Amino acid sequence: AGVLSTIYFKKQAYTLTLYGIFVLSLFLIFPRLLAGSTFYEIKDHHLNHDYIIERHDSNLGNDNTDLVVFVYKEILPLVYVNQGRYHKIVSTKSETYSDFWKLNYVVNKDGNYLTFKGFLIPLK
Repeated sequence: AGVLSTIYFKKQAYTLTLYGIFVLSLFLIFPRLLAGSTFYEIKDHHLNHDYIIERHDSNLGNDNTDLVVFVYKEILPLVYVNQGRYHKIVSTKSETYSDFWKLNYVVNKDGNYLTFKGFLIPLK
Protein backbone atom coordinates (compact mmCIF):
# COMPACT_ATOMS: atom_id res chain seq x y z
CA ALA A 1 0.00 0.00 0.00
CA GLY A 2 2.91 2.33 0.79
CA VAL A 3 4.56 1.73 -2.58
CA LEU A 4 1.31 2.15 -4.50
CA SER A 5 0.39 5.34 -2.66
CA THR A 6 3.89 6.76 -3.29
CA ILE A 7 3.48 6.11 -7.02
CA TYR A 8 -0.08 7.47 -7.11
CA PHE A 9 0.34 10.61 -4.97
CA LYS A 10 3.98 11.40 -5.82
CA LYS A 11 4.19 13.30 -2.55
CA GLN A 12 5.57 11.86 0.63
CA ALA A 13 3.14 13.68 2.98
CA TYR A 14 0.12 11.79 1.63
CA THR A 15 1.95 8.49 1.84
CA LEU A 16 3.04 9.08 5.43
CA THR A 17 -0.49 10.09 6.41
CA LEU A 18 -1.99 6.92 4.97
CA TYR A 19 0.75 4.81 6.53
CA GLY A 20 0.18 6.51 9.90
CA ILE A 21 -3.55 5.77 9.77
CA PHE A 22 -2.83 2.15 8.93
CA VAL A 23 -0.34 1.69 11.78
CA LEU A 24 -2.65 3.47 14.23
CA SER A 25 -5.51 1.16 13.30
CA LEU A 26 -3.29 -1.87 13.83
CA PHE A 27 -2.44 -0.81 17.38
CA LEU A 28 -5.82 0.64 18.41
CA ILE A 29 -8.64 -1.03 16.53
CA PHE A 30 -7.59 -4.64 16.00
CA PRO A 31 -6.74 -5.44 19.65
CA ARG A 32 -10.14 -4.07 20.68
CA LEU A 33 -11.83 -6.30 18.15
CA LEU A 34 -9.98 -9.32 19.50
CA ALA A 35 -10.85 -8.50 23.12
CA GLY A 36 -14.46 -7.57 22.41
CA SER A 37 -17.53 -9.34 23.69
CA THR A 38 -20.13 -11.28 21.78
CA PHE A 39 -23.73 -10.22 22.21
CA TYR A 40 -26.77 -12.35 21.42
CA GLU A 41 -30.15 -10.97 20.45
CA ILE A 42 -33.11 -12.40 22.35
CA LYS A 43 -35.95 -13.08 19.95
CA ASP A 44 -39.40 -14.13 21.07
CA HIS A 45 -42.95 -13.09 20.20
CA HIS A 46 -43.73 -12.48 23.91
CA LEU A 47 -41.25 -9.59 24.17
CA ASN A 48 -42.36 -5.98 23.84
CA HIS A 49 -38.79 -4.63 23.61
CA ASP A 50 -35.56 -5.82 22.05
CA TYR A 51 -32.94 -7.32 24.36
CA ILE A 52 -29.40 -8.58 23.96
CA ILE A 53 -27.34 -10.62 26.39
CA GLU A 54 -23.66 -11.18 27.03
CA ARG A 55 -22.64 -14.55 28.53
CA HIS A 56 -19.65 -15.55 30.67
CA ASP A 57 -18.70 -18.36 33.01
CA SER A 58 -16.04 -18.86 35.66
CA ASN A 59 -14.81 -22.31 36.60
CA LEU A 60 -15.08 -22.80 40.37
CA GLY A 61 -13.60 -26.30 40.51
CA ASN A 62 -15.31 -29.56 41.56
CA ASP A 63 -17.35 -29.50 38.31
CA ASN A 64 -19.02 -26.22 39.33
CA THR A 65 -19.13 -23.00 37.37
CA ASP A 66 -20.57 -19.54 37.88
CA LEU A 67 -22.75 -18.56 34.94
CA VAL A 68 -23.00 -14.79 34.41
CA VAL A 69 -25.41 -12.95 32.10
CA PHE A 70 -25.48 -9.22 31.40
CA VAL A 71 -28.85 -8.06 30.02
CA TYR A 72 -29.19 -4.97 27.83
CA LYS A 73 -32.47 -3.37 26.71
CA GLU A 74 -32.82 -1.34 23.52
CA ILE A 75 -33.93 2.23 24.28
CA LEU A 76 -33.29 3.71 20.82
CA PRO A 77 -32.35 2.02 17.55
CA LEU A 78 -28.90 0.44 18.13
CA VAL A 79 -28.64 2.04 21.61
CA TYR A 80 -28.78 -0.39 24.53
CA VAL A 81 -28.72 0.24 28.27
CA ASN A 82 -27.57 -2.28 30.89
CA GLN A 83 -30.53 -3.80 32.76
CA GLY A 84 -28.53 -5.92 35.16
CA ARG A 85 -26.01 -8.64 35.88
CA TYR A 86 -27.26 -12.04 36.95
CA HIS A 87 -25.34 -15.12 38.01
CA LYS A 88 -25.96 -18.66 39.17
CA ILE A 89 -23.61 -21.41 40.32
CA VAL A 90 -24.35 -24.71 38.54
CA SER A 91 -22.70 -28.02 37.77
CA THR A 92 -20.95 -28.27 34.41
CA LYS A 93 -22.84 -31.53 33.89
CA SER A 94 -26.30 -29.97 34.35
CA GLU A 95 -28.87 -29.19 31.68
CA THR A 96 -28.73 -25.54 32.73
CA TYR A 97 -25.05 -25.35 31.77
CA SER A 98 -25.69 -27.13 28.49
CA ASP A 99 -28.63 -24.90 27.56
CA PHE A 100 -26.65 -21.80 28.58
CA TRP A 101 -23.91 -22.51 26.02
CA LYS A 102 -26.27 -23.81 23.34
CA LEU A 103 -28.36 -20.64 23.82
CA ASN A 104 -31.52 -22.72 24.39
CA TYR A 105 -33.68 -20.24 26.29
CA VAL A 106 -37.36 -19.84 27.02
CA VAL A 107 -39.15 -16.51 27.51
CA ASN A 108 -42.24 -16.66 29.74
CA LYS A 109 -45.66 -15.64 28.40
CA ASP A 110 -45.50 -12.18 29.99
CA GLY A 111 -42.06 -11.49 28.51
CA ASN A 112 -40.67 -10.74 31.98
CA TYR A 113 -38.19 -13.61 32.33
CA LEU A 114 -35.63 -15.44 30.26
CA THR A 115 -34.83 -18.98 31.44
CA PHE A 116 -32.00 -21.41 30.79
CA LYS A 117 -33.56 -24.43 32.60
CA GLY A 118 -32.88 -23.53 36.26
CA PHE A 119 -31.34 -20.08 35.61
CA LEU A 120 -34.07 -17.40 35.78
CA ILE A 121 -33.11 -13.97 34.39
CA PRO A 122 -35.47 -10.97 34.76
CA LEU A 123 -35.96 -8.83 31.65
CA LYS A 124 -37.84 -5.89 33.20
